[in-house]
Amino acid sequence: SVDGIVYSKNGENLCFCPDDKTGDVFIPDGVVDIDAFAFQNTHIDSVTMPDSLQMIGVSAFHKSNLKQVKFGSGLKRIRTTSRGYGIFEDCPNLKFLEIPGNIESIGESAFYGSGLENVIFHEGVQCIYSSAFHRCRNLHKIVLPKSCTYVGSDNFEHVNDITIQQPIRLFFKNLFKSYSNIPRRDITSVHFNNERFYLARQYTKPNLSVLDDYFAAGHIEEIKKLQLSFCKITEDKQEIAYLMYQKNEADEETMKYLKRVSFSIAERRLNSKNYKELIAVLSCNLLSAYSLKKLLAIATETGDTVASAYITDAMNSSDFSKQTFRL
Repeated sequence: SVDGIVYSKNGENLCFCPDDKTGDVFIPDGVVDIDAFAFQNTHIDSVTMPDSLQMIGVSAFHKSNLKQVKFGSGLKRIRTTSRGYGIFEDCPNLKFLEIPGNIESIGESAFYGSGLENVIFHEGVQCIYSSAFHRCRNLHKIVLPKSCTYVGSDNFEHVNDITIQQPIRLFFKNLFKSYSNIPRRDITSVHFNNERFYLARQYTKPNLSVLDDYFAAGHIEEIKKLQLSFCKITEDKQEIAYLMYQKNEADEETMKYLKRVSFSIAERRLNSKNYKELIAVLSCNLLSAYSLKKLLAIATETGDTVASAYITDAMNSSDFSKQTFRL
Protein backbone atom coordinates (compact mmCIF):
# COMPACT_ATOMS: atom_id res chain seq x y z
CA SER A 1 0.00 0.00 0.00
CA VAL A 2 0.97 3.65 -0.52
CA ASP A 3 -0.40 6.30 1.87
CA GLY A 4 -2.95 3.73 3.05
CA ILE A 5 -4.24 2.99 -0.49
CA VAL A 6 -3.89 -0.60 -1.66
CA TYR A 7 -2.38 -1.34 -5.09
CA SER A 8 -1.73 -4.59 -6.94
CA LYS A 9 1.76 -6.10 -6.73
CA ASN A 10 2.68 -4.89 -10.20
CA GLY A 11 1.40 -1.42 -9.38
CA GLU A 12 -1.02 -1.33 -12.31
CA ASN A 13 -4.27 -1.60 -10.33
CA LEU A 14 -5.53 0.67 -7.59
CA CYS A 15 -7.56 -1.79 -5.54
CA PHE A 16 -8.94 -0.06 -2.48
CA CYS A 17 -8.94 3.17 -0.51
CA PRO A 18 -9.96 3.10 3.19
CA ASP A 19 -13.20 4.91 4.05
CA ASP A 20 -11.44 7.17 6.54
CA LYS A 21 -8.88 8.40 4.00
CA THR A 22 -8.98 12.21 3.73
CA GLY A 23 -7.21 14.97 1.83
CA ASP A 24 -5.80 14.91 -1.69
CA VAL A 25 -4.93 11.71 -3.55
CA PHE A 26 -2.22 11.64 -6.24
CA ILE A 27 -2.36 8.30 -8.04
CA PRO A 28 1.19 7.34 -9.09
CA ASP A 29 2.19 6.98 -12.73
CA GLY A 30 2.01 3.39 -13.93
CA VAL A 31 -1.48 2.74 -12.55
CA VAL A 32 -3.68 1.56 -15.43
CA ASP A 33 -6.94 0.67 -13.70
CA ILE A 34 -8.96 1.87 -10.70
CA ASP A 35 -11.02 -1.05 -9.44
CA ALA A 36 -14.79 -0.91 -9.01
CA PHE A 37 -15.91 0.61 -5.68
CA ALA A 38 -12.30 1.60 -4.86
CA PHE A 39 -13.15 5.03 -3.42
CA GLN A 40 -16.83 4.48 -2.64
CA ASN A 41 -17.93 6.36 0.52
CA THR A 42 -14.45 7.75 1.12
CA HIS A 43 -13.76 11.24 2.48
CA ILE A 44 -11.02 12.31 0.08
CA ASP A 45 -11.08 15.91 -1.20
CA SER A 46 -9.49 15.48 -4.61
CA VAL A 47 -7.95 12.94 -6.94
CA THR A 48 -5.27 13.50 -9.58
CA MET A 49 -5.05 10.71 -12.14
CA PRO A 50 -1.87 9.82 -14.05
CA ASP A 51 -1.58 9.77 -17.85
CA SER A 52 -1.12 6.00 -17.60
CA LEU A 53 -4.67 5.46 -16.31
CA GLN A 54 -6.94 3.83 -18.91
CA MET A 55 -9.95 2.54 -17.00
CA ILE A 56 -12.10 3.42 -13.98
CA GLY A 57 -14.34 0.71 -12.53
CA VAL A 58 -18.05 1.13 -11.83
CA SER A 59 -19.03 2.94 -8.62
CA ALA A 60 -15.37 3.83 -8.10
CA PHE A 61 -16.13 7.20 -6.47
CA HIS A 62 -19.81 6.67 -5.65
CA LYS A 63 -20.96 8.73 -2.65
CA SER A 64 -17.47 10.01 -1.93
CA ASN A 65 -16.65 13.44 -0.54
CA LEU A 66 -14.77 14.26 -3.75
CA LYS A 67 -14.51 17.97 -4.56
CA GLN A 68 -12.07 17.95 -7.47
CA VAL A 69 -11.05 15.52 -10.23
CA LYS A 70 -8.06 15.89 -12.55
CA PHE A 71 -8.09 13.39 -15.39
CA GLY A 72 -4.95 12.13 -17.10
CA SER A 73 -4.38 12.08 -20.86
CA GLY A 74 -4.62 8.29 -21.19
CA LEU A 75 -8.30 7.95 -20.28
CA LYS A 76 -10.49 7.61 -23.39
CA ARG A 77 -13.88 6.99 -21.82
CA ILE A 78 -15.72 7.22 -18.54
CA ARG A 79 -17.34 3.83 -18.61
CA THR A 80 -21.00 2.99 -18.94
CA THR A 81 -22.47 1.40 -15.83
CA SER A 82 -23.22 -2.29 -16.30
CA ARG A 83 -23.67 -2.97 -12.59
CA GLY A 84 -23.57 -0.95 -9.41
CA TYR A 85 -23.70 2.84 -9.54
CA GLY A 86 -22.23 5.48 -11.83
CA ILE A 87 -18.52 6.13 -11.38
CA PHE A 88 -19.04 9.60 -9.84
CA GLU A 89 -22.70 9.16 -8.88
CA ASP A 90 -24.01 11.01 -5.80
CA CYS A 91 -20.90 13.11 -5.18
CA PRO A 92 -22.61 16.20 -3.67
CA ASN A 93 -19.41 18.19 -3.15
CA LEU A 94 -18.20 17.87 -6.74
CA LYS A 95 -19.10 21.37 -7.98
CA PHE A 96 -16.70 21.92 -10.87
CA LEU A 97 -15.57 19.49 -13.55
CA GLU A 98 -13.27 19.85 -16.54
CA ILE A 99 -13.45 17.04 -19.07
CA PRO A 100 -10.41 16.98 -21.37
CA GLY A 101 -10.62 16.22 -25.08
CA ASN A 102 -8.98 12.81 -24.73
CA ILE A 103 -12.18 11.55 -23.03
CA GLU A 104 -14.34 10.69 -26.04
CA SER A 105 -17.39 9.35 -24.22
CA ILE A 106 -19.11 9.77 -20.87
CA GLY A 107 -21.02 6.67 -19.83
CA GLU A 108 -24.46 6.16 -18.38
CA SER A 109 -25.05 7.60 -14.90
CA ALA A 110 -21.43 8.78 -14.69
CA PHE A 111 -22.26 11.95 -12.70
CA TYR A 112 -25.85 11.09 -11.77
CA GLY A 113 -27.06 13.21 -8.87
CA SER A 114 -23.78 15.01 -8.33
CA GLY A 115 -23.49 18.58 -7.05
CA LEU A 116 -22.07 19.92 -10.33
CA GLU A 117 -22.55 23.62 -10.96
CA ASN A 118 -20.08 24.11 -13.81
CA VAL A 119 -18.82 21.63 -16.41
CA ILE A 120 -16.29 22.44 -19.13
CA PHE A 121 -16.34 20.04 -22.09
CA HIS A 122 -13.20 20.30 -24.20
CA GLU A 123 -13.08 19.65 -27.93
CA GLY A 124 -12.79 15.88 -28.41
CA VAL A 125 -15.75 14.82 -26.25
CA GLN A 126 -18.07 12.99 -28.66
CA CYS A 127 -20.81 11.12 -26.80
CA ILE A 128 -22.71 11.76 -23.58
CA TYR A 129 -24.79 8.70 -22.79
CA SER A 130 -28.12 8.39 -20.99
CA SER A 131 -28.36 9.80 -17.46
CA ALA A 132 -24.69 10.83 -17.39
CA PHE A 133 -25.76 14.20 -15.93
CA HIS A 134 -29.21 13.19 -14.71
CA ARG A 135 -30.49 14.98 -11.58
CA CYS A 136 -27.59 17.45 -11.48
CA ARG A 137 -29.91 20.04 -10.00
CA ASN A 138 -27.35 22.83 -9.76
CA LEU A 139 -26.15 22.61 -13.35
CA HIS A 140 -27.91 25.39 -15.27
CA LYS A 141 -25.61 26.29 -18.17
CA ILE A 142 -23.48 24.19 -20.52
CA VAL A 143 -21.45 24.62 -23.70
CA LEU A 144 -21.12 21.47 -25.81
CA PRO A 145 -18.06 21.23 -28.08
CA LYS A 146 -18.21 20.90 -31.85
CA SER A 147 -16.98 17.32 -31.52
CA CYS A 148 -20.11 16.30 -29.56
CA THR A 149 -22.45 14.36 -31.87
CA TYR A 150 -24.69 12.54 -29.39
CA VAL A 151 -26.46 13.35 -26.13
CA GLY A 152 -28.55 10.52 -24.67
CA SER A 153 -31.83 10.82 -22.82
CA ASP A 154 -32.27 11.95 -19.20
CA ASN A 155 -29.53 14.57 -19.33
CA PHE A 156 -29.43 18.26 -18.44
CA GLU A 157 -33.06 18.48 -17.29
CA HIS A 158 -32.15 21.41 -15.01
CA VAL A 159 -30.08 23.29 -17.60
CA ASN A 160 -31.74 26.43 -18.97
CA ASP A 161 -28.93 27.70 -21.22
CA ILE A 162 -27.27 25.41 -23.78
CA THR A 163 -24.70 26.32 -26.43
CA ILE A 164 -24.27 23.80 -29.25
CA GLN A 165 -21.53 23.99 -31.88
CA GLN A 166 -23.11 21.68 -34.47
CA PRO A 167 -26.40 19.79 -34.96
CA ILE A 168 -26.77 16.78 -32.66
CA ARG A 169 -28.81 13.81 -33.83
CA LEU A 170 -32.02 13.10 -31.92
CA PHE A 171 -31.25 16.08 -29.70
CA PHE A 172 -34.87 17.06 -29.02
CA LYS A 173 -36.16 13.51 -28.73
CA ASN A 174 -33.54 12.50 -26.17
CA LEU A 175 -33.64 15.73 -24.20
CA PHE A 176 -37.40 15.45 -23.66
CA LYS A 177 -37.83 11.68 -23.68
CA SER A 178 -38.54 11.31 -19.97
CA TYR A 179 -40.45 14.53 -19.36
CA SER A 180 -43.29 12.68 -17.63
CA ASN A 181 -40.87 11.42 -14.98
CA ILE A 182 -38.41 14.30 -14.90
CA PRO A 183 -40.16 17.63 -15.47
CA ARG A 184 -37.95 20.37 -16.86
CA ARG A 185 -37.75 23.34 -14.53
CA ASP A 186 -37.56 26.27 -16.93
CA ILE A 187 -37.71 27.37 -20.52
CA THR A 188 -34.29 26.64 -22.04
CA SER A 189 -32.35 28.96 -24.34
CA VAL A 190 -30.37 27.17 -27.04
CA HIS A 191 -27.53 29.00 -28.80
CA PHE A 192 -26.38 27.72 -32.18
CA ASN A 193 -24.34 29.53 -34.88
CA ASN A 194 -25.08 32.98 -33.45
CA GLU A 195 -28.79 32.14 -33.42
CA ARG A 196 -30.99 31.54 -30.41
CA PHE A 197 -34.20 29.61 -29.97
CA TYR A 198 -36.17 28.44 -26.97
CA LEU A 199 -37.20 25.01 -25.78
CA ALA A 200 -40.48 24.53 -23.98
CA ARG A 201 -40.87 21.99 -21.18
CA GLN A 202 -42.96 19.54 -23.17
CA TYR A 203 -43.65 18.61 -26.79
CA THR A 204 -45.69 15.97 -28.59
CA LYS A 205 -43.67 13.17 -30.21
CA PRO A 206 -44.53 14.24 -33.78
CA ASN A 207 -43.40 17.78 -33.02
CA LEU A 208 -40.12 16.51 -31.55
CA SER A 209 -39.44 14.61 -34.76
CA VAL A 210 -40.05 17.72 -36.83
CA LEU A 211 -37.75 19.78 -34.61
CA ASP A 212 -35.03 17.11 -34.79
CA ASP A 213 -35.25 16.99 -38.59
CA TYR A 214 -34.88 20.75 -38.86
CA PHE A 215 -32.05 20.79 -36.34
CA ALA A 216 -30.14 18.00 -38.08
CA ALA A 217 -30.37 20.02 -41.30
CA GLY A 218 -29.31 23.21 -39.53
CA HIS A 219 -32.60 24.96 -40.35
CA ILE A 220 -32.72 27.09 -37.22
CA GLU A 221 -35.00 29.71 -38.77
CA GLU A 222 -37.67 27.03 -39.22
CA ILE A 223 -37.35 26.04 -35.55
CA LYS A 224 -37.70 29.67 -34.50
CA LYS A 225 -40.92 29.94 -36.51
CA LEU A 226 -42.34 26.91 -34.67
CA GLN A 227 -41.13 27.60 -31.14
CA LEU A 228 -44.47 29.08 -30.09
CA SER A 229 -46.94 26.99 -32.08
CA PHE A 230 -45.31 23.70 -31.00
CA CYS A 231 -45.66 24.41 -27.27
CA LYS A 232 -47.84 21.78 -25.62
CA ILE A 233 -48.36 23.80 -22.44
CA THR A 234 -50.00 27.26 -22.66
CA GLU A 235 -47.76 28.56 -19.89
CA ASP A 236 -44.68 27.65 -21.94
CA LYS A 237 -45.97 29.49 -24.99
CA GLN A 238 -46.56 32.59 -22.91
CA GLU A 239 -43.14 32.47 -21.25
CA ILE A 240 -41.28 31.91 -24.53
CA ALA A 241 -43.13 34.84 -26.10
CA TYR A 242 -42.15 36.97 -23.10
CA LEU A 243 -38.51 35.88 -23.42
CA MET A 244 -38.58 36.82 -27.10
CA TYR A 245 -39.89 40.25 -26.12
CA GLN A 246 -37.16 40.70 -23.52
CA LYS A 247 -34.50 39.81 -26.11
CA ASN A 248 -36.03 42.12 -28.76
CA GLU A 249 -36.94 39.09 -30.87
CA ALA A 250 -40.74 39.45 -30.82
CA ASP A 251 -42.41 40.17 -34.15
CA GLU A 252 -45.75 41.93 -34.59
CA GLU A 253 -47.82 38.78 -34.15
CA THR A 254 -45.93 37.83 -31.00
CA MET A 255 -46.51 41.31 -29.58
CA LYS A 256 -50.25 41.01 -30.20
CA TYR A 257 -50.25 37.63 -28.48
CA LEU A 258 -48.27 39.00 -25.52
CA LYS A 259 -50.75 41.79 -24.93
CA ARG A 260 -53.54 39.22 -24.76
CA VAL A 261 -51.73 37.01 -22.24
CA SER A 262 -49.71 39.57 -20.25
CA PHE A 263 -52.14 39.35 -17.33
CA SER A 264 -51.44 35.61 -16.93
CA ILE A 265 -47.69 36.22 -17.08
CA ALA A 266 -47.92 38.90 -14.40
CA GLU A 267 -50.31 36.88 -12.25
CA ARG A 268 -47.85 33.96 -12.04
CA ARG A 269 -45.19 36.29 -10.73
CA LEU A 270 -47.62 37.86 -8.31
CA ASN A 271 -48.69 34.47 -6.95
CA SER A 272 -45.08 33.34 -6.49
CA LYS A 273 -44.14 36.70 -4.88
CA ASN A 274 -41.35 37.14 -7.42
CA TYR A 275 -41.36 40.92 -7.10
CA LYS A 276 -38.32 41.52 -9.31
CA GLU A 277 -39.97 39.72 -12.21
CA LEU A 278 -43.34 41.30 -11.45
CA ILE A 279 -41.79 44.76 -11.73
CA ALA A 280 -40.23 43.74 -15.06
CA VAL A 281 -43.62 42.73 -16.46
CA LEU A 282 -45.31 45.84 -15.12
CA SER A 283 -42.65 48.00 -16.79
CA CYS A 284 -43.24 46.52 -20.25
CA ASN A 285 -46.43 48.49 -20.92
CA LEU A 286 -48.15 45.31 -22.02
CA LEU A 287 -50.86 45.36 -19.37
CA SER A 288 -54.12 47.20 -19.88
CA ALA A 289 -55.66 49.36 -17.15
CA TYR A 290 -58.27 46.65 -16.64
CA SER A 291 -55.56 43.99 -16.17
CA LEU A 292 -53.76 46.17 -13.64
CA LYS A 293 -56.99 46.58 -11.66
CA LYS A 294 -57.46 42.79 -11.62
CA LEU A 295 -53.90 42.29 -10.40
CA LEU A 296 -54.38 44.88 -7.67
CA ALA A 297 -57.57 43.15 -6.55
CA ILE A 298 -55.71 39.84 -6.22
CA ALA A 299 -52.83 41.45 -4.30
CA THR A 300 -55.24 43.23 -1.98
CA GLU A 301 -57.28 40.11 -1.34
CA THR A 302 -54.18 38.09 -0.44
CA GLY A 303 -52.77 40.86 1.76
CA ASP A 304 -49.67 41.32 -0.43
CA THR A 305 -48.89 44.93 0.40
CA VAL A 306 -45.56 44.92 -1.46
CA ALA A 307 -47.12 43.84 -4.76
CA SER A 308 -50.04 46.21 -4.19
CA ALA A 309 -47.62 49.13 -3.96
CA TYR A 310 -45.87 48.23 -7.21
CA ILE A 311 -49.14 47.69 -9.08
CA THR A 312 -50.59 50.95 -7.74
CA ASP A 313 -47.49 52.80 -8.95
CA ALA A 314 -47.93 51.22 -12.38
CA MET A 315 -51.55 52.33 -12.49
CA ASN A 316 -50.71 55.89 -11.45
CA SER A 317 -47.60 56.38 -13.58
CA SER A 318 -47.49 57.03 -17.30
CA ASP A 319 -43.75 56.44 -17.31
CA PHE A 320 -43.50 53.40 -15.02
CA SER A 321 -40.70 51.77 -17.03
CA LYS A 322 -38.23 54.47 -15.99
CA GLN A 323 -38.85 54.10 -12.29
CA THR A 324 -36.49 52.21 -10.07
CA PHE A 325 -37.47 50.15 -7.06
CA ARG A 326 -35.68 48.78 -4.04
CA LEU A 327 -36.54 45.18 -3.20
